[in-house]
Amino acid sequence: MSTRHLEIEAQAAAWLARQDADTLPPEAQQEFEAWLAADLAHRVAWLRLRQGWQRADGMEALRGAAAGRPRAWRERLRRWGWALQDLAAPRPAWGLAGGAAALALVAIVGVQQWRAQQAPSARPTSYVAELGSRQMVALEDGTRLTLNTRSKVRVAVTRSERRVWVDQGEVFFDVAKDPEHPFVVIAGDKRITVLGTKFSVYRKGEQTQVTVLEGRVRVESPEGPPDASAVMLHGQVAVADKDSMLVVQRSDREVENRLAWRSGRLVFERQSLAEIAAEFNRYNRRQLVVQGEAARLELGGSFDPNNLQGFIELLSTGFGIKASYENEQIVLRN
Repeated sequence: MSTRHLEIEAQAAAWLARQDADTLPPEAQQEFEAWLAADLAHRVAWLRLRQGWQRADGMEALRGAAAGRPRAWRERLRRWGWALQDLAAPRPAWGLAGGAAALALVAIVGVQQWRAQQAPSARPTSYVAELGSRQMVALEDGTRLTLNTRSKVRVAVTRSERRVWVDQGEVFFDVAKDPEHPFVVIAGDKRITVLGTKFSVYRKGEQTQVTVLEGRVRVESPEGPPDASAVMLHGQVAVADKDSMLVVQRSDREVENRLAWRSGRLVFERQSLAEIAAEFNRYNRRQLVVQGEAARLELGGSFDPNNLQGFIELLSTGFGIKASYENEQIVLRN
């Protein structure tokens, strides 16, 4: 575990101890809520640590064990890895009731030891974003995933590995740095390896697109030819299929536009109506079909992907495009 994660766990343990000791006054409650909101890793650490306390039947049981409750409690706590001698240490004088600082230290040691003793998960955890929705996932190591519409991943993050399989769709990764445990993403026959960075992976049939927002990633095909591998930097976009890979440099603006879906928008600059319709179709059950010269019309702007009717009305009033509704299709033509 990195120094930053240890610091966050210590802060989370201190808050948990204060909450157990007594009800927080309004000022402290506001401070706690601000701490939670400041970083998603704070909330993840606090929830995980609270779960650890609940598994040991709470802090009251811990204090009872330290005071000489039945030996069974002591044996149970030893199996969990709690350092009971730390509970008997002199209490600090900085205001945490009932030896909260010592309990915070025990919480960190106990939860870490308990996690270290667990075998890696035999089955990865699956996450899905349904049609027209986005799904945000916070992993145990501090990494954050954002799944775009109709996307599915499997996640295995343990003490020995950090691995995600993109089975379908598009995912944005904000990877926590951990030099000892590289983060690996598998998308079809492509493997993306990082230490800590921000990038997206879009699996589209046999094709995989990788967009790097920050940092550096390595994209490779373990069973493919040498030219099907590349090290990508900030602003680069790779389009890879089974036998080849094309890497191009994009401007910051182009990359931000490409990743605008994270905030619920589709952003285009001088793109054909056919290309724009294909993007809208990823988010909606009713599909746009562009016919004739209308397919060559170039547009730009920021749109809500779920407001299909509003987009059609814009095409009608601004560009004279006619729309006809045929079952699950909306045909657009001049």
